Amino acid sequence: MALRERDIYEVVREFMRDHGRDPATITPEANLRDVGIDSLGAVELAFRFEDRFGVSIPMEAFPLTTIGDAVRFVTTLADLPGAPAD
Repeated sequence: MALRERDIYEVVREFMRDHGRDPATITPEANLRDVGIDSLGAVELAFRFEDRFGVSIPMEAFPLTTIGDAVRFVTTLADLPGAPAD
């Protein structure tokens, strides 16, 4: 399953809108905490990625740093053996 980064960023923007935050603050360099995504929010965001893209995210490995790091992490999961196909 080849995920496009723009699709993953769209999930992040939806998450931001659903939580009353400005999706315009989403840049690859933006720190998750600085845009209002705390550890609980990161778990919710990870669940959204799992639901939308059919990937399994090991929470202990989910990066809590920048938006770009999280997007790249989800992208790589789709390329792992056993990931669902398109």
